[in-house]
Amino acid sequence: MTTILDLPDEIRLLIGKELSAKSIYSLIRVCRSLYSSFIPNLWSYLSIMHFKSGSVPAEQVRVNAHRVKDLTFSSILKKDYYAIDYPQVHTLRMMTFYRDDKDDRYLRVLPQEKVDFLRRHPFIKKLIYQHKDALPREFWEVVGTECVHLEELEFTGVVGQDAVDAFWR
Repeated sequence: MTTILDLPDEIRLLIGKELSAKSIYSLIRVCRSLYSSFIPNLWSYLSIMHFKSGSVPAEQVRVNAHRVKDLTFSSILKKDYYAIDYPQVHTLRMMTFYRDDKDDRYLRVLPQEKVDFLRRHPFIKKLIYQHKDALPREFWEVVGTECVHLEELEFTGVVGQDAVDAFWR
């Protein structure tokens, strides 16, 4: 009788793509073999938001960053998350989520940190940016000159005239 443990990793990866995160989490706790097969599926899409209780610690994200292919960031995160390099990421979403202004545990990331983050990830193919804050000209220069693999750009927010000129240049 054949079991899931007898299947090659390639087949397990295909199965993992069809499972929910909760199911994958259950499977990786069964044995080391299933852990090594299904952990890439668990980390391939990562969404980090400040308001979720029990957020994944930055150190755990750093250890698994090489598995992340699709990344969603809240606009307000601890700066530790912006310091992590994600070598496989091809889709980046930088989103605005509401927060309690009295909660100062999460600092607004400065525009320069967003520029530096994008500069360290020039291989991004899809960039979705939805913020209320205006980005500096340098951000658009990086998008226009260093993100050479960019295929899709979606932007919602405020764009100054000098930023538009920098992007189109």
